[in-house]
Amino acid sequence: MSRLGIGTVQFGKKYGINNSVGQVPETEVKRILKYSLESGLDFLDTATTYGNSEEVLGRFKNIKDFNIVTKLSSEVQFIKKEIQNSLINLNVETIYACLFHDFKSFVNNEDHYSELKKAKEIGLVKKIGFSVYFPDELEYLLKNKINFDIVQLPYNLFDRRFETLFGILKERDIEIHVRSVFLQGLFFMDTKKLSSYFNSVKPIINNLQTFCNINEIPIAEFLLNFILKNKSCDKIILGINSVKELKENLDIEKKDNPILRDFNFCPYKIENENILIPYFWK
Repeated sequence: MSRLGIGTVQFGKKYGINNSVGQVPETEVKRILKYSLESGLDFLDTATTYGNSEEVLGRFKNIKDFNIVTKLSSEVQFIKKEIQNSLINLNVETIYACLFHDFKSFVNNEDHYSELKKAKEIGLVKKIGFSVYFPDELEYLLKNKINFDIVQLPYNLFDRRFETLFGILKERDIEIHVRSVFLQGLFFMDTKKLSSYFNSVKPIINNLQTFCNINEIPIAEFLLNFILKNKSCDKIILGINSVKELKENLDIEKKDNPILRDFNFCPYKIENENILIPYFWK
């Protein structure tokens, strides 16, 4: 089976700095899902806050053939009820996993975690975990020996903040699901069209684009291969807007480009969280 998974936020609303398409039409969503199953990709990532993404997925006739992860809203009050609503929307009886979407909602009410564990015990979900943005959130979970099955975190050519924790996660048999592989499309942007907010990273984007052009490597292939080469990453969540995009990414997964076999040369790591975390963008 493919290590790729489909992030579905764009199925429920317009999303991404480089998104000129808007919300993906439901007819195209169904084509994407059908092609996914035919190609051995059976993993979907959604959330209660992704517009009407769950409902759109639930209208696909073979939705039960997918492993689905959903995430709780930051204002959640009744865990079981919200999960049951997601199951209704998704038209399934159980899902692969449910994650806390907002780490603060867990810290502010740790009783919610007990409720999430109960949802697992009664079979509403198979696995539980957390979506995190900052290493100190994950360090808190590990230090306090919180038992969980999955962590979803941002990881890409620029954002390597969590790499030092991958070994610990693997030792504890925790699945690592990575997102923001393309950083909402920032890597592909014409830097002349970016605002001055991104001035610090424009030369690095230009350097990457030039390197890929000279070596005749599509930027998406370069970026995705960086993640694929890290075997600690169990699932790689990609936003998909069309069957064409999905096919291109699946083809990359199967491809072995000699230039991309060793990423020790990569000079692209940055530390500025104002760039790495899209909700800080202005």
